[in-house]
Amino acid sequence: MKVEDFIKILREIGSKKKLPCDLVEYRSTIENAGFNRRSPDFWTDLCSELVDEDVVLIFKGLVILEAEFKLTGGSVSGTIWIFRNLNERLPAEIVFDLVEWALRVNKFNDYCPLGSSRLNTIHRDQGLRILKKEGSYIENLMIEKSMSQFIRNKSKEEEDNLKKQDRLEKKLKEAQEHLIRSQQNRDARSKEIDNIKNNSQIDRLKILIESPFHISTFPEELFDIEEIVNVYSGVPDLDDLRSKIGNCKGFWKKLLKCLEAKRDLDL
Repeated sequence: MKVEDFIKILREIGSKKKLPCDLVEYRSTIENAGFNRRSPDFWTDLCSELVDEDVVLIFKGLVILEAEFKLTGGSVSGTIWIFRNLNERLPAEIVFDLVEWALRVNKFNDYCPLGSSRLNTIHRDQGLRILKKEGSYIENLMIEKSMSQFIRNKSKEEEDNLKKQDRLEKKLKEAQEHLIRSQQNRDARSKEIDNIKNNSQIDRLKILIESPFHISTFPEELFDIEEIVNVYSGVPDLDDLRSKIGNCKGFWKKLLKCLEAKRDLDL
């Protein structure tokens, strides 16, 4: 199909605002010609040779044709490039009406006519307010898009800052709770040690074994190995002491060995 024939078809559709009955049989021919996927330069050069009224007609014709025949185009649809040409030519009020009409007629392509589904949404939400600004309609729409993006980025930044603040507050709370638990444990250990001081050597050993605190908590100087060995009579059980000592060496290992030797001799 020649370009001239295609433009003639678009003019006819645009003027009647509907498809001619005999056009359906040319559907595959039109689709295969790929006019709706031609470059922006193709449409710019084409529109430059036409008067405003004709450009409006071919714009309306292609909007209808794309929707009815479901022409491949998407974000590079010819409707977008023709519309941008009209945006530079016509007053904002007329452009606004063309957007309203195209959005109502063409539900097939989300990018028609503004080239962005996001811009289409902004038009629906805020179009009348944007129309009151000076300058071309689509330029103000692009500004509105940039502002919307800025607001979204700002909101995300604020949300990220709040999350960061929450994380910091959580860590601070955990640190404070850890300090409180550490202080409570220190106080409890101090009481345990004070309690040990008031008991005999064997009773001290019993308290040490039953204590929830690690054996390293208890000062070695509170335990006299020689005195403990002399009075040891099988209580406390050395298996419990061995479990309490675990991998500790030095003083505690020496105490265990001495008690084991005493037990063996008594046997």
